[in-house]
Amino acid sequence: MFPLINKYLLQFKKVSIPHIGTFVIKYQPAMLDVADKKIIAPFYITEYSVIDHVSDHQSGYFAALSKRDMGAAKNDLSQFGYGLRESLRTKPLDWKGLGILKRSGSGIVFNAEEIKLESLGNIDAQKVLRENAEHTVLVGETERSSTEMAATMQLEPAVQKSYLNLWGWILLGLSILFIGYLLNRGSFSPEASGLKQTSYHNMSSSVAV
Repeated sequence: MFPLINKYLLQFKKVSIPHIGTFVIKYQPAMLDVADKKIIAPFYITEYSVIDHVSDHQSGYFAALSKRDMGAAKNDLSQFGYGLRESLRTKPLDWKGLGILKRSGSGIVFNAEEIKLESLGNIDAQKVLRENAEHTVLVGETERSSTEMAATMQLEPAVQKSYLNLWGWILLGLSILFIGYLLNRGSFSPEASGLKQTSYHNMSSSVAV
């Protein structure tokens, strides 16, 4: 009976055994283990409940494979479940690949094992810091990449400095031209400034008198 139970469970991920309970195989997705810095690979695990109701689909499946009518198939499974429950009083059942089934007081306990996929394994999950990672920045109503923004911010001070240097040279040139113009007009001659020189002859005449 166990080969039939295993086949149904692996194909439909659920099987019920009278007097024992129901077993359901459930998928567990990959998980991040922060403490050990690992990504735990996905796996399957079998959950157990004391509900032992057998569905018509399972009964029909068992009847078809055992080539018996549904009533006889149900009776065979019920007798198997009762005998299994009694045997658990003296010895636990090691259900290969699924877990350990045993009696505990007046009830049944199932210690499930993880069903791991051989093709998958745990992998390291070291934190990676990416400098200057590319991302989108909203400027006004326009989206620009972080690289473009960084280039623009580096370019703007250089452009401003270039403009200041240009204006400085322009002002210096204008100042030179203005000074040259004043010199050509004679603006710095003594006469232009309102100062008049007294001749040596006039000074001599004044002293003689």
